[in-house]
Amino acid sequence: MAFKYGAYSSKTDKQDLITNNQNTKAMAKIILEPNEVFEHFHSEASTTTLLSGSAHYSTDEVEQELQLNEVVLTPANKSHILTNIGTIDCIIGCSH
Repeated sequence: MAFKYGAYSSKTDKQDLITNNQNTKAMAKIILEPNEVFEHFHSEASTTTLLSGSAHYSTDEVEQELQLNEVVLTPANKSHILTNIGTIDCIIGCSH
């Protein structure tokens, strides 16, 4: 598996930050190889955004192909699965 996960929280790297009401949240970049699957959850609500490539998102209630730059909200403590369905690496942003 070539899963890569990096958390970005430096205020100097504004492209990798999400700001909400002056509270800065860290954004993780998840890079998945073709056909790679990554399941995880957070103790607080999170957003998932497809930044490049093709990916599928699922929970026990939702199944959908992510659209480029589409933002999907995952409730707190809800496991979600990301799958690269393309032929090249995909990059997914996840903020929490």
